[in-house]
Amino acid sequence: MIERDRQTPKRDDADMQNRRTHSGLQAFAPWLRETRQRHEVQLAADEGDRVDHHTLAMQASDSPLNAMYAAMGHSQDCIARMRRGLIVTCDCATKPVDDPAVAVALALRYERFARAGKARFPQSIARMVEAGAGRGDEACRMMLERLHRRGLVEDPARDGGSDARPGRLS
Repeated sequence: MIERDRQTPKRDDADMQNRRTHSGLQAFAPWLRETRQRHEVQLAADEGDRVDHHTLAMQASDSPLNAMYAAMGHSQDCIARMRRGLIVTCDCATKPVDDPAVAVALALRYERFARAGKARFPQSIARMVEAGAGRGDEACRMMLERLHRRGLVEDPARDGGSDARPGRLS
């Protein structure tokens, strides 16, 4: 006859009672509670970041620097990250600085700032528009005329030429 080598050990009633009261879920309950708390803290932090990002984007949407970044082809999300110092480079399809469309877009935006009294019209943008007009771009020529009419850029014809501007060697 074959005798059984192993028989299941008999468990006493206390051991059975202990197993019934401590299920697998109860054994992991402290860990699950801690994980849930960490998850809730992370969700709150993420929501705070979203609110901060939206607030920052709304505050800075009308700033001259944001106007320049947007005219260059950066997205609003990319601009907000750059302004917060979270990124240095991005994957935005940017346009070259000497593109006449960029010059006109920057000139329009900075004209709005200058007329509202937020900032002076930058001479660097005026030079970009002048360079585009000098290369024969019609939009730059029209923008330059508009800036002259509004008094934001000196008219070389009235001032005796572009070399007569203050700060430039003649």
